[in-house]
Amino acid sequence: MASTSLRSRVKALVNKKDNHKGGSDIWELPHYNDLRICWKVNKCARDYEAEFITRYKSINSKRPFANKKD
Repeated sequence: MASTSLRSRVKALVNKKDNHKGGSDIWELPHYNDLRICWKVNKCARDYEAEFITRYKSINSKRPFANKKD
């Protein structure tokens, strides 16, 4: 969904850059070194993300960690 490449977004996340929204929350998780980065190529990324968040909320009664906005 970002206007930058996947490579630059992952690099910003891993290097704890301030320009990666939500990244600062991720580093507060216990055992963050064990996290894995995954992605899915999808032409309708916003629709896919909205669907994922809706399904997650229906199961867990809250938004996914570091996804704070509706």
